[in-house]
Amino acid sequence: MAAWWWKLGPVNVLLCSFLLTVFSASPYYKQAPSTSDAPLVLLVSFDGFRWDYLDRNKTPSFDSFVRDGVKAKYLFDTFASKTFPNHYTIATGLYQESHGIVGNNMYNVSTGAKFTLRHKFNSSWWEGGEPIWVTNQNQGGHSGLIMYPGMEIQIRGQYPSYRLPKYNSTFPYEERINIMTRLFANGSINLGLLYFREPDHSGHMLGPNSPDMDAVIQMCDETLGYLMKKLRDAGLGDRVDVIVTSDHGMTPVSKDNFTQLDDFVDPELYYYTDNNPVIGIWPHKESDVDVIYNKLQGASPHVSVYLKDEIPAQYHYRDNPRIAPILLVAKEGWAIHVGNKTGSHFLNYKGNHGFNNSLMSMHPIFVARGPSFRQGLLVEPFENVNIYPLICKILGLEPAPNNGSLENVQDLLKYSELVTIMTTNEKGIITEPPPSTWSTGTVIGIAVAGAILLVAACLLLAMCARQRSYRQQPREYTPIADTSLEGVDEIADSGFSSYNYPNTKI
Repeated sequence: MAAWWWKLGPVNVLLCSFLLTVFSASPYYKQAPSTSDAPLVLLVSFDGFRWDYLDRNKTPSFDSFVRDGVKAKYLFDTFASKTFPNHYTIATGLYQESHGIVGNNMYNVSTGAKFTLRHKFNSSWWEGGEPIWVTNQNQGGHSGLIMYPGMEIQIRGQYPSYRLPKYNSTFPYEERINIMTRLFANGSINLGLLYFREPDHSGHMLGPNSPDMDAVIQMCDETLGYLMKKLRDAGLGDRVDVIVTSDHGMTPVSKDNFTQLDDFVDPELYYYTDNNPVIGIWPHKESDVDVIYNKLQGASPHVSVYLKDEIPAQYHYRDNPRIAPILLVAKEGWAIHVGNKTGSHFLNYKGNHGFNNSLMSMHPIFVARGPSFRQGLLVEPFENVNIYPLICKILGLEPAPNNGSLENVQDLLKYSELVTIMTTNEKGIITEPPPSTWSTGTVIGIAVAGAILLVAACLLLAMCARQRSYRQQPREYTPIADTSLEGVDEIADSGFSSYNYPNTKI
């Protein structure tokens, strides 16, 4: 059988070849990335890393990372600006009212069950969303979680492929990185989620504006530098797409700035969930909802009071049964006390979060680099619900239902299904094609020369055709062996004790 391209005719073949040659030399042509290596993604979270921490301290590792990748001016976290809710939003692409983790402390009014950071293991709390590691594993991938919130939970029937057995805040940062790097290097995972407690812990204790925070930020910078070095040493420096982000920011607070709720309402009338500076009020009697609301409305200039159906729409914090009938939100820098708070660790705080997520102090960072990301690009802020579809795009996953949109973040990527050529400046993205490096005369000259060569080739082919009385058919060959890798099952030595997938502990 003749090759398909020969059936087009020699003249058409030459014409196509010429056009392809000219097009491939054009400054508007970009070759698609190789698909020989499967994509790898590592999501890193530094808890409480406020967006402007990078502007106040010498952070050479972050600076280098940003030069080689992309940076958002800041990231919009979701309300309430708390750790577990926002980490689960990042993982699922869902607002808190959608995925159901609406606070670090929650209450199920129908069962009386309570969720706290120490009592969080019942899967029913987590079933409202599908985290990225479950999406990845459902589609053939393997995921590794090191201290990331949700690591210990079986969600929709699955644990992460690789995980530590329990959260341990004192587990060394270097060892977390060593484990994660080895999981990528030995081919165990294609997706990793890595969590660090700082600078959140120190931000609470010192306050975000304290000069002592400089050393903490420097430590985080050194942690990122160590991570990138380990990836390079493993030959993964240009193989892994690394996304570094955070769950929220931090603002200064004082133990003297608080509103005592008992001054306005009898605490015997309600149960409350404390996610200071956000308090949920659950009246014991439905008839007391309006009574309590009316007593609290306008009681303090430092507290906003909402009935559930009046919670601002921009919070996306209304349509979930775990959200209380009455919601109290303290103004920036203030707290709400119920009962005697003597001895509470909150009194020692010099920094806190959880406030209105539109406040600049609540915004975290977003930076990313790797083979899928453009370089030296600064973009406008976007919501953290868009991180989930972004990771799905890089890994080639079909996303679960989510509140994000790839359209909001696709310009961070080098390649997309529909290629749009754009240039950038310090203000972000300019959706215009770059100026051509070819002059009009050059283009015309190439076209004329190509036409002359094409005519000459046609004449030569016509002369050769008259002298030939036959055409030799191309040969067909049968492969001598099956060289595909399908069915090969090489067990890499991870160096970790493990159990059978999908419940593999590191």
